[in-house]
Amino acid sequence: MRYFALGFGVTAIIALAIVGILFLTGTIPLNATHCSWGVMAIDDNAALREYPNLTTLQQWLEQDDTDSHQYDSGIWDCDDFALELQARALASGWVVSIQYDRAETSAHMYNTAKIGNNYYRINPQTDKVRLLCLLD
Repeated sequence: MRYFALGFGVTAIIALAIVGILFLTGTIPLNATHCSWGVMAIDDNAALREYPNLTTLQQWLEQDDTDSHQYDSGIWDCDDFALELQARALASGWVVSIQYDRAETSAHMYNTAKIGNNYYRINPQTDKVRLLCLLD
């Protein structure tokens, strides 16, 4: 569990650093998130929040159509799906992170959402959700 927490923390720090650099360079305005189809405004007064329960997450995923994009290796693949899902969640006021999973012979990028003391893994290409780990 200690190794997961370290890897999760390092991933989060790297992601925040990248987003911070993009904001500082003006690539992404402070009140917007970047999507593949342009910049989507976020209400400055909207508070980002975690999903209150798994049902709410699943309902949000059902109405979101990120998973309907056509997979195209090297052009629109797992990282594009994960970034798009995160941007859309942020625009809706939800906190969703991006995770990179590398095995010896393959790699995959997906999203995670914290609900209570549970972290759930979201495959942005299929909207499949599974429990990733329990905290505490």
